[in-house]
Amino acid sequence: MKKKMNDENEDGRDKKKGARRVRRRDMHSSTPKTSVCFFYAATKNCPFETSQEAKAQSKKCAHSHDLDAYMKDKPEDIHERCYIWDVTGSCRYGLTCRFGRQSHIKGADNIIDEERGIAYEKAGRPMDPLNVVPKDFLHRLDRNPRPDTRKGKNNQRNKKPQGNTDARNEIISFPKSKQFIEQWEKEREANRSAHSTKEPSAKRVKLTEDDKMDVTVDTPVAAETPSEEKQKEEVGSTTQPVVEEKVEEKESKSSLNIEHQDTMEVDPYSIELEQLRERSRQLFKNKLYLAPLTTVGNLPYRRVCKEFGADITCGEMALGMKLIQGAQTEWALLKRDPTEDIFGVQVCGAHADVMSQTAEVLSKPELGLKLDFIDINCGCPIDLVTRAGAGSALPERKTKFEGVIRGMTTVLREYNIPVTVKMRTGKSEKENTTHLLLENIKNWGAVALTLHGRSRLQRYARLADWNYIKSCSDEGNRVGLPIIGNGDLYTWKQVEEYKALSGVDTVMIARGALIKPWIFQEIKEQRDIDLSSGERFEMLKRFVNYGLYHWGSDDKGVNNTREFLLQWLSFLYRYIPVGILEGAAAMKDRPPSYFGRNDLETLMASPEIPDWIKISEMLLGPAPENFQFQPKHKAGSTNSEG
Repeated sequence: MKKKMNDENEDGRDKKKGARRVRRRDMHSSTPKTSVCFFYAATKNCPFETSQEAKAQSKKCAHSHDLDAYMKDKPEDIHERCYIWDVTGSCRYGLTCRFGRQSHIKGADNIIDEERGIAYEKAGRPMDPLNVVPKDFLHRLDRNPRPDTRKGKNNQRNKKPQGNTDARNEIISFPKSKQFIEQWEKEREANRSAHSTKEPSAKRVKLTEDDKMDVTVDTPVAAETPSEEKQKEEVGSTTQPVVEEKVEEKESKSSLNIEHQDTMEVDPYSIELEQLRERSRQLFKNKLYLAPLTTVGNLPYRRVCKEFGADITCGEMALGMKLIQGAQTEWALLKRDPTEDIFGVQVCGAHADVMSQTAEVLSKPELGLKLDFIDINCGCPIDLVTRAGAGSALPERKTKFEGVIRGMTTVLREYNIPVTVKMRTGKSEKENTTHLLLENIKNWGAVALTLHGRSRLQRYARLADWNYIKSCSDEGNRVGLPIIGNGDLYTWKQVEEYKALSGVDTVMIARGALIKPWIFQEIKEQRDIDLSSGERFEMLKRFVNYGLYHWGSDDKGVNNTREFLLQWLSFLYRYIPVGILEGAAAMKDRPPSYFGRNDLETLMASPEIPDWIKISEMLLGPAPENFQFQPKHKAGSTNSEG
């Protein structure tokens, strides 16, 4: 009885799970004691009190509108000028901005410079990100039934309430995905039926050499045992009879439109796909591709890399399930900077229904997302991802792998959005298997494949195998699937060497661009560039300004910018200036302790977290009291590459 009383509130209702949990306060916050209304501080107009709905219900804002009290309690500004106001003529963070007292904050008023605003509009709003999704759309996604990956199940708990005519609660449908899944299940059922109706009399036996001489071409194909059927799903199985390989090849190339299989007409989709392949070849040909990098590959960082010459950029890995559930944090990863002229998004998932719905929601005309391609992540080695069957574990389950690629390409065919795949060499370095899948990947509809020259179990240890990338490049040329090489690219000489070795004309650069983002400029100019500490500090200033514009110039935005800056500094310190370096630089090398050519260069080379925080304070002011930081990556086990 005592336990029951403890698990109930005073009104007798059961407590929700986690209601008694003691949550840690945000140690990164330096917000004043007075909690001011964000909207009122920016425009002196609070929608929670001035909207018709609020007036009808006599609602009151939960935050303070006393701006004088807020300004009295507000900490000193970090710097004199607000970057957002200098660029656009107005700061959307109003009095909460930590940079505004010398620019747009006068007393308790937020000043707007109309001339700057007009000039910014005429320039086409060059700092405003693209692919911003309305919150109402995310709310509608959140109301959708949850896809359940368990067979034959679907979570109905979030269905639209009966009689509710609010447009914000309208269910978002996925008709193309639904049609594909229905046809996909019919096709799989037909394949299973075909296997189950094989001659039962033909039993698989081990033949002697004498017996093999007596086998004729009319010998019936042996029925598969359950263990052999499971072996057929494994990528690395190469010991099956030629007859079975032909059956599997025929199945993989079968059309989703089963009723048209017997006709001799030319499939218009095949023509469209070939045209899409040709456009994609030109899109990716002889380009420098910045890898999708979790956490550090954010929009401000990608803008810096574009300034140094990156040709292709890709958003951070987004989880397909989270996208179709309307998770705002996941949709934020799809934002595109106006300078990113060739831009794609990378999605991750393990099931055909989830990934086809992801492709369909990304191509919704009402959103108007500007995407040049969509990449399927089949290379992430992190346990949290692979245990769910996604990332680098997905290619090991061939049927699911096929369903994911075919589902996405089928849904996206109408919108001419190409699908690419990023993979590793296989599960283990002892058995490379990717080359066995290249023809299938091409037939399933993908237009290109990026190959990281390490296995799933290697993660980021040892050197990337560019000899195997060459083998896959040769096979890709044979079957018509372009290969993009990736792994251990740190200098322009290495890029030229590995391109010549492997035969690829496009490379993806990941950690090399984190340590020195000007690697793209080095490759294009075919020379080593020795940036001084002052030039690198100016680069960090640009990143901080882009971060404040992207995440905000209030306390929350400053703290977010500091966090992402420190994550990047945990890679940048590994750079050894060309003027100091003895011998050739390599990705696997860790910098020795050395004194730089000035104090700032010595500080930038420090591997100590307190020194990184000191650099952040030079750009963003003092860190909040009790501030703590821990890099998310761990060399050799977990890394940021998607």
